[in-house]
Amino acid sequence: MAKPAICDIDITIGKQIQRRRRELGLSADDLSECISVSQQQFSRYERAQSKITAAQLKRVADATQTDISWFLLGTENSQPIQAIQAIAEDNSYYQSFESNELLNRFNQLWQTFNLEQQRTLIRMLDMFNQSR
Repeated sequence: MAKPAICDIDITIGKQIQRRRRELGLSADDLSECISVSQQQFSRYERAQSKITAAQLKRVADATQTDISWFLLGTENSQPIQAIQAIAEDNSYYQSFESNELLNRFNQLWQTFNLEQQRTLIRMLDMFNQSR
């Protein structure tokens, strides 16, 4: 399967990671070590040359003691639901999947989440559903 294209939300997340890291006075090397990735890979996340996984973003959020939703915000005035909608609308990676494949993938990922992550995902889905 082809590598998913980088989109606006990836750029926003990368900039927010870099912004938060600098606010805390951390080097890229320090933060990459905290989340167990190479400094080169971490740099690719910040420059949006690679898509960061939800698990890696959670590690960044934990390491920086920042709510994960903050990384989805493009500006101080952005609403989290707008960021979630942007992710949902960029379905280029998933458009080749059949419905049952998507459900299987969701179930596979769901099993890897702890209770807090599952609750957060449900809240995000509820917010997304209410905005429709």
